[in-house]
Amino acid sequence: MKKVKTINHSLFADDTLLLGGASTIIARRFKKVLDDFLQVSSGLLNNEKCRIYGWNTPPRTMQRISQILDILVQEKWTHFLYLGLPISKENMKTEIWTKKIEKMKNKIQSWGMMWLNMAGRVILIKALLAALPIDQYAIIMAQASAHKQIELI
Repeated sequence: MKKVKTINHSLFADDTLLLGGASTIIARRFKKVLDDFLQVSSGLLNNEKCRIYGWNTPPRTMQRISQILDILVQEKWTHFLYLGLPISKENMKTEIWTKKIEKMKNKIQSWGMMWLNMAGRVILIKALLAALPIDQYAIIMAQASAHKQIELI
């Protein structure tokens, strides 16, 4: 009996991330799984929101995969967002953390900290602000410079 390789994937509500080797064989398997899922769920694939990302793969192979799946190839990329988290093909740079750090700064400014005493500020930071980067930390380790910026906030 031939062993079938598993498909690596992530599903969250209507966002799906499929990870696999860059080959036409894998693309056909993905296509079958997607077609079966869409048929059973009566769902539709929004091809305008779908993209194929690859690296170290010949352009011709990427174009064949694109044709099989009827999904555009993102030719030039450094990272993309999945569920708000950056997925990168290279080491994550501090710039990836800039949005998260700005969000933390904006939260503090919007709270109008003047009306809070020190104990209130500590509770607010521990309860809300500290949780903001946790989802990203679960996947991506921040560089020392990003850690320092977060600590300063």
